[in-house]
Amino acid sequence: MLKKRFRKFVLFLIVAVMLMLPKACAFSIGVDVKDKTLSFLRDVLELDLSKYMIKLSDYFIEYPDEVTKNLREDVTYSLEGANSQIRASCLFINKSMIYCRMYAEQGAPTYVHAQGNIINRVRNILERYRDWSGDSSLNEMLEMLTLVEPRKNVTVVVGTWRFTFKTTPEFTDVSWLYMLNGVTYPNCLGVSFVGNNVYFLDERKLYTIGSADVKTSKDDAIAIALKYVENYSFEIFMGDQPSIVVDDFGVVKEKITAELLSWPREEYMLYPYWKVDLPLDKLYPGNIYEICVNIWADTGEVFRCVPLGFGGSLPTQDSQPEQTTNSQENTLEWTLTPVVVFLIVFAIATSALIIHKWKKPLSHHLKQRHNPPSQPMSD
Repeated sequence: MLKKRFRKFVLFLIVAVMLMLPKACAFSIGVDVKDKTLSFLRDVLELDLSKYMIKLSDYFIEYPDEVTKNLREDVTYSLEGANSQIRASCLFINKSMIYCRMYAEQGAPTYVHAQGNIINRVRNILERYRDWSGDSSLNEMLEMLTLVEPRKNVTVVVGTWRFTFKTTPEFTDVSWLYMLNGVTYPNCLGVSFVGNNVYFLDERKLYTIGSADVKTSKDDAIAIALKYVENYSFEIFMGDQPSIVVDDFGVVKEKITAELLSWPREEYMLYPYWKVDLPLDKLYPGNIYEICVNIWADTGEVFRCVPLGFGGSLPTQDSQPEQTTNSQENTLEWTLTPVVVFLIVFAIATSALIIHKWKKPLSHHLKQRHNPPSQPMSD
């Protein structure tokens, strides 16, 4: 009878632990982003990995929770070869690569094939990335490269994409930004070259457009901004001196500008907004020369107002946009891996056997609870 009770007790604890585990644990099984990073360097950028000693320098993982819904993994490799030293960093969200940065810390990278002119180089990278990712929608971007002439900058809107090719003696930048109803969204694909460094970015699937409705016109947005600052004030802190509250200022209406942009109202959920800049008639305490008002274009609601001065905006209490952030404590609370799960279950089973052997009251041992690790688990 006593053995049955102990078996039920152990089974109960195992089930309880499994139910407490975050769903994010499912992400840890399957795709290994460390291998995926090396695959991208080899198969997309065509870095000749056989010429390098490869070392995993850093791996950081952040599991999703109630606030942050995405699994984030950062991978950094150091590659040392006879002619160059490379540092490559990649970010993955939910196992999809968001960016890869390849720095040539010394010398020039050794590639499998000789690199052609800059346009062909971008085209080859995109073709290999299409095959590597299985994303046929990249064919649309590849077609836009036919609009580019060597050493000529171009910006053109094709369909829902704003394509930019910019080259200087120092760098070359090629990018595709998503546009809808005149609003530019950060759903971006880009390739950049700075010297021997290569930067690759693909955020096309990272953001979701919550709304593309622009119900507030430019003139209406400016009127809303002017009305809002009628009762607006900001406080300047001058070191050990008493703070100064500025609530009487003038706006030069002839120089007001308004730009239609996008901003996340929820995590990775974008909405259009008007960025209205109100130039002031003179410099105010703290070298304040302008007030920036942000207004949701679909609702006409002001969600941010901040004074701008030389050196940047002021950290006033009411100036920051509402963003969903998550503290380090919450982020790290459930950073568990299947290995840790196994250890927890093993510890519970062992404790139960000891309890059975010593025949001590269960209530004494149940006071000892396992706490999740305080740091992210890494390989």
